[in-house]
Amino acid sequence: MYRGNKISVAIATYNGEKYVKEQLNSIIDQTVPVDEIVISDDGSNDNTLNVISQLAAINNQNISFLILTDNVNHGPRGNFENALFHCTGDFIFLADQDDIWYREKVEKIMNVFLQNHDAHLVCHEAILIDKHNGFINGIFNERLARKLPGLENDSYIKLTKNSFLDMTVSGPLTNGMVMCISKWLKDQSLPFPKAFASHDWWLGFLAVKNDSCYYLNSVLTKYRLHGDNTTGNKAYTGNLLNKIQKGIGHVQKFKTN
Repeated sequence: MYRGNKISVAIATYNGEKYVKEQLNSIIDQTVPVDEIVISDDGSNDNTLNVISQLAAINNQNISFLILTDNVNHGPRGNFENALFHCTGDFIFLADQDDIWYREKVEKIMNVFLQNHDAHLVCHEAILIDKHNGFINGIFNERLARKLPGLENDSYIKLTKNSFLDMTVSGPLTNGMVMCISKWLKDQSLPFPKAFASHDWWLGFLAVKNDSCYYLNSVLTKYRLHGDNTTGNKAYTGNLLNKIQKGIGHVQKFKTN
């Protein structure tokens, strides 16, 4: 427990044997330990589950592991929904199977929550790496960077609905793997509506709509691009007008509630 709060991590896995061990070790080895790791596996047919089970058995932080293996093909969105549903923490970090956390990630994110009691989602900055852990030039949160020029390193800002709601209507605010959400936001978000194509788009929209979203300008995750990512590096391929119209419908619905 961190100052009385239980911390969970929700991970969606599928054939992640190459990288999941490094990711889990980075989550286990935090300056502020997490209490629970919930892993929803989408029917992996490689060594992913064995790697996870071995780490769960030997972790020396007394972290509770829950490994869900219903072998139903959820896809990334449904897989994260399944993981989130089973998380019992007061705060829940979302994690991809193939990234790497910096050791102070949990500590820095939790400090933002503890300093801002209206916060229900805190997201942060990341850097890009390749399959060999080599750095890739580029901006991870490019959309946010354009909206937040000159924000100092390690400082944070509230993303108010007056300035950012339109941004969340037109697409995901950022990727889920840089998000931590409160139990309240988790409960509000489930089940995920079909009108939102991704879990991170829906979570970011809800948080900004409720004036409860904060962005911390700290690099706390190495985001791996290796060509086989299931989320994050593929552009939306649907009809943009239809996408925006669905989002506006949700805005109008929530404005009347």
